Amino acid sequence: MLGGLYAEDQFGTRPAPPPWSLLESLPVQTPAIDTEEIRVEIETLPDFDQKVRATIPADCIRKIVNRLTEGGMEHDDRRLAGLLTKICVDETIARQDAPPFWGQAFPGDGPPPIPAEGEDFTVEFLLDRMPDLKVPAFDEITIRKPVREITSEMVEGEIASQCIESGSSEIHAGPIEINDRVVVDIKFEIGGDESEPVVLRDMTGRLLADDAPVLLNGVPFPGLAAHLQGRSAGETFLVTMPVPAQIERGRHGDADHGLEITISKVERPTPISVDEVVAMYGSPRAAVL
Repeated sequence: MLGGLYAEDQFGTRPAPPPWSLLESLPVQTPAIDTEEIRVEIETLPDFDQKVRATIPADCIRKIVNRLTEGGMEHDDRRLAGLLTKICVDETIARQDAPPFWGQAFPGDGPPPIPAEGEDFTVEFLLDRMPDLKVPAFDEITIRKPVREITSEMVEGEIASQCIESGSSEIHAGPIEINDRVVVDIKFEIGGDESEPVVLRDMTGRLLADDAPVLLNGVPFPGLAAHLQGRSAGETFLVTMPVPAQIERGRHGDADHGLEITISKVERPTPISVDEVVAMYGSPRAAVL
């Protein structure tokens, strides 16, 4: 693979080294060997992994030791085992059709021990493999551009919402009405008497309309607006409805749950004028906005 010379930068960027100091104090130039002699056995595993068993013949080990000795470089068993392991890993990666994404993983705490003189060196490790992906021909791809009709009622509703959101608000002690902002705690059981209940604290949102979901911290609760209207801060009540799929990754499904809702705070907004919203966006007039 390497034309008889194993170079430190032959393959460009290296994967992260293993937790043990595998490459510590390695020589700048590694010994000349024919890496075609390295035997690499690969077993394909699930989830795009592969188990590698790489073996350096005893004759190659002798050449490496001789080169280190000739160069006056220290090569105790630990450094030599690390060097041989590195050669096995890089040669395996070089023989891959595509480079690994995560790199190698070693099941043990360090490189295997140096074998007795005249015996081969074998190391086992895991290596991820790129999945086989097939990109369809572009002529088979249909691109559809959705078109949404914006009505005048939608525009008026958005401007009205901008007036409310950009305005001020103050604590309200009376009954909740549309456009009020609420802060609630929601508690529900997940099944079984011994299970701890799920508690969602300080869920904040504004009532937009009777039939519109209430967005509490960005999570839509359909039908909740009708249950909140007419109630006041400090009240606790029960409703039966599905738990939104955005909560706990939808693990509660579509079944109805008993939700205990406690209203901790209500704010009544004071909207700004349409002209103030227009000026805020730097638009010449409302029609342009």
